[in-house]
Amino acid sequence: MSDPYEVLGIEKSASPQEVKRAYRDKCLKHHPDLFPAFRRPAAERKFQEISQAYARLTKGHTGFNRKQSTRAYTAYKKASPVTNATLAFVIAVPLALTGVWVATTSDKMKEQSWRKNGLMYPPVNPWLREDQLATQSDHWKRDKNQSTAQATAQEPKE
Repeated sequence: MSDPYEVLGIEKSASPQEVKRAYRDKCLKHHPDLFPAFRRPAAERKFQEISQAYARLTKGHTGFNRKQSTRAYTAYKKASPVTNATLAFVIAVPLALTGVWVATTSDKMKEQSWRKNGLMYPPVNPWLREDQLATQSDHWKRDKNQSTAQATAQEPKE
């Protein structure tokens, strides 16, 4: 196996930042997607060699202190105590409760409401004739008529 320092083109006394910088520079230079199709296999081999060299240096086989970099990463990775769901709940619940309170206590809101009797009742359209207006109990009447028709059909005739 070749020397990872030679592959990355750095000295053995290189700092972790220098190793990382050299790895990134080599990756940008030898990435297979940057080459035409006929040169891609050679670029892939070189890219794998660079990746293996960097992996050997960062896994502690030869190189810098891995514990310090791991501690820094875990400190950066700690989860926040406030999640998106918590934030949404804290913002949405007071807004919803305020809206409900205003809608139920304000007479002006009731007057200007599109459905004055609430969501369960049909809206009133002033341009419809009386026989075209929907009523609250239309579906109840229809269901009642259907159930009575079924009941009379099931009764034994004498």
